[in-house]
Formats: sequence, structure tokens, C-alpha cells
Amino acid sequence: MKIPKRESRCSQHGEFFLPEQEVISLLKKEEEEWKRQDFCVACWEKEPRKGIYFRAKIPAPQKKQISPDSKALTLFQQLIETKENPKFLSLLTLYLVWKKQLIKRANSLYEVAETEELFEVSHPYISPEEGKILATQLTEQLDGNTR
Repeated sequence: MKIPKRESRCSQHGEFFLPEQEVISLLKKEEEEWKRQDFCVACWEKEPRKGIYFRAKIPAPQKKQISPDSKALTLFQQLIETKENPKFLSLLTLYLVWKKQLIKRANSLYEVAETEELFEVSHPYISPEEGKILATQLTEQLDGNTR
């Protein structure tokens, strides 16, 4: 049996609920179907109703987290446009292929899996020392850390 979701407004006076605000939800069964009304505390206390009810708090909005893969793809597109730091772009490209965000189509041709856009990326030589530095930079960029 499906119970309706909480409304975004008080059923009595129509004001929007705010994050962290306490609300009271009233459930009534009418002809094999649940009906729900949601009230602010002030409206509920003025006129209590009969039925099944419960109190809850409106959750605070969650910060939208951007996934490392989304960050990596955005960074890839920025580096392609600016043509800066080819060694970092090369490492980032390999990371995105590993994460299946890019598909290698030819020696230096890559396709964005989601949009089918094609990009050419050169792969300059990267020494082991440079590789460690670039890998650290990539990790910091994707994790959002700056040191």
C-alpha cells in the first residue's frame, strides 16, 4: 500500500516548510487509499485532528557532492580547450579510460563514452618522478584538496 510523500506546504495555511522545521503529518484511510495532510506545529496546535499522526523535521538540504569521475571529465574538457599541461592531460586521459569515461578509438583518439565526442590527446614521455608528481596533483584535484 502506497502512502503519499510529505507535501512542501502546510495543508491549512499553505506556507512552505523550511529546513529543520518540525511538521506533523496526518494519515487517514479513505476508500482503500491513504490520504495525507501535513501541518506546521502552530496550525496543528490550534486545531488537533483525529487519525494517525506523527511528528518529523524537514531535513536540511544536502550539499550536492560532485563525483571524482565528473570532476575528472570536466577537468579533461578544460585541458583540451586550453591545451595546457599535456603531460597532466595524458595522465588524466589514462585515468578516464580506466574509469570507462573515455574510450580509446585509435592511438591518440579518445571518445567520451556519454556524449560520443572525439578528442585527440598526445602522450608525451613522463618520467617516473614526473608521474608521481602528476599522480599526486591528479588525486588532489579530484579529491578537492589543495596542499
